[in-house]
Amino acid sequence: MKRLNIWLCSMLLCITACEKDLPVFEDPDCLLNFNYGSQLSTEEVTEMMRNGSHSFKLKTPEGQLSDTVWLDVDIMGKLSAEDRPLALQQVMVAGTHYIAFDDPVLAEFYVVPAHSATAHIPVILKRDPSLAEGNVVLRITFRENANFKTGYPEFSTYTLTVSDRLSRPNAWDLASLDYYFGEYGEKKHELMMKWTEERIYQQSFRRYIRIRNFITERSQLH
Repeated sequence: MKRLNIWLCSMLLCITACEKDLPVFEDPDCLLNFNYGSQLSTEEVTEMMRNGSHSFKLKTPEGQLSDTVWLDVDIMGKLSAEDRPLALQQVMVAGTHYIAFDDPVLAEFYVVPAHSATAHIPVILKRDPSLAEGNVVLRITFRENANFKTGYPEFSTYTLTVSDRLSRPNAWDLASLDYYFGEYGEKKHELMMKWTEERIYQQSFRRYIRIRNFITERSQLH
């Protein structure tokens, strides 16, 4: 029994010493990362995840001259009892295709809410006539301010392709629709929209998937 007590005392002293040696995590900086998906590691991020698209022709009613894309942002660091402004930046000149990120109109939206570790921030796009002729690419990243610094490089950019015509969506590649419908084309896309009698691609896409599944099932039967 005496030996057991000595052994227990030795273990307690060892554990106490180990606990004292553990470093205390206390980083005063708060970091911003784009949220590309739930619980992704830096190794799992792909270029496709960093890219999005908005087609006025597909997603915006005729005559509507602006639309909004919302980006999800995660915060690393301590929470705050107050709303904290965050900032974005883009290499292109604002005004023609989107409202500048530092426009006072957006200030109330570019904040991390009090007691929150996430933010939902808008990018307001403008329906310029030039978008009917070609795409415009916005490469969005964070601009450091008094509240936040940029986080992991793998999560620090979001590329948004804007147009006012039919364009190849990311979902086309994710569902391997080239295999079932052949190479993507605007005329083909327009025809598929007529088949489904729906204008919004995200809603129509569910029907495309059903068509794909139907073709797959038929091929397996014969």
